[in-house]
Amino acid sequence: YSSKLAFGNTILIVTLSVASIIAIVKSSLALSLGLVGALSVIRFRTAVKEPYNLAFLLLSICIGIGIGSFQFTFVFLLVVVSTVIVIFLYRDRTKSSRLLLNSTTEDLDTLSLTLDSKISLDDVSRILEENCDYFKIISWDIEGDRMNIVVRVRISEQGSLIKIQEVIKAKFLDSILNFYSSPNS
Repeated sequence: YSSKLAFGNTILIVTLSVASIIAIVKSSLALSLGLVGALSVIRFRTAVKEPYNLAFLLLSICIGIGIGSFQFTFVFLLVVVSTVIVIFLYRDRTKSSRLLLNSTTEDLDTLSLTLDSKISLDDVSRILEENCDYFKIISWDIEGDRMNIVVRVRISEQGSLIKIQEVIKAKFLDSILNFYSSPNS
């Protein structure tokens, strides 16, 4: 879910976390020096690639420092506010994913089509529009009398894939369709 939307949503969590850390350590020199030491000790063996994950790590450090400094009321409010924000951002994220449909590529599959070179790309696009939730043509090349198209698609139902296959076989004789399910990482 690494995108501009995810990064923008992460800024809200990071802002809350940083403001909380400053509110906790501002009155104590020992806490501020401890925070510098704690942050310098934290070292990750594997890279954390998602900004959302980094924001949660920072938030958990804030909560830990607050508990360690016996500011339980503040930590409780921090947990409540951050939970509300995360729920709001998650709902916003799923709504945006449904609206934009290209916010993530993890759930896209691949179709490879081999067709007669005289076939219009618009005809193929129309079939995909009618039967896919989302599609994007990745490559398109013509060799002699054959056209090869590779398309990334999001198909919500297996019936849609079967319908695509039936329509393409019926409309474009001597066509070859290969479907590759992309592994989720």
